[in-house]
Amino acid sequence: MPDFVTIGGATLALGDCIERMQDLQDASVDLVLTDVPYSSGATREAGKTAYNKTMTRGTKEGGRDRWFGSDSLSTRGFMSLIRQCALQWQRILVPGGHLLCFIDWRMMDSLADAVAADELRGLALRGEAADAIESADLRRAGLLVWDKVHLGMGRHFRNRHELILHFTKGVGREPLNHRTPNVLSHPPVRFGLHPTEKPEALLGELIEATCPVGGLVVDPFFGSCSAGAAAVKRGRRFFGVEREQRYFDAGWKRLAELNADLAA
Repeated sequence: MPDFVTIGGATLALGDCIERMQDLQDASVDLVLTDVPYSSGATREAGKTAYNKTMTRGTKEGGRDRWFGSDSLSTRGFMSLIRQCALQWQRILVPGGHLLCFIDWRMMDSLADAVAADELRGLALRGEAADAIESADLRRAGLLVWDKVHLGMGRHFRNRHELILHFTKGVGREPLNHRTPNVLSHPPVRFGLHPTEKPEALLGELIEATCPVGGLVVDPFFGSCSAGAAAVKRGRRFFGVEREQRYFDAGWKRLAELNADLAA
């Protein structure tokens, strides 16, 4: 298979997300919608880099599937990756464009670690608060909650949510509708094409609120390409990157089937 596949208004790229995003023009993207590798399956740094530190219930493809390697970063490695991504996001977003980034409670504080973010820039501390995303000149605009409806695991209290960080490039564009709440209730995907696959309906709500029809949505960690499917169904264009061949193949096949259904 080639490293790039174009299906209708969607283009998928196989490889490193930083390198692939460099192919995009400045100020050409309306929305970055992504589910970054959380690297949060352990509370200690040694556990975060251990293979199989967290296991999934499995996928349609692999049954009892192994976890994916890009989720085994240390906190510093995670912050370095996200900052490099954020520099690209700041470049490719249109003025007022939106960034919506899934994260969980364990790693959200790491993204708001002023000292570590400043070290990443190689600058002396000057007292200003900045995180791995804000230090790339993106403005924090809010926090959304994904209510998963069903109870998950938990030591003291059962987990039922994930978080979505909202940033904009400069002053964010006005929402396309005023009916989207900051708590969105959608059941999780079970036994999907990817261990951390997000519900297409949830992604669709986010797209409809922040990206105009015909606009471009980018996901540099596309996994099973749920964001791509949600974008295409709603008349948006899509550019996605995935580094693992098996998920890249699953993504383009998903969009190929969707495109055929839409054309029927």
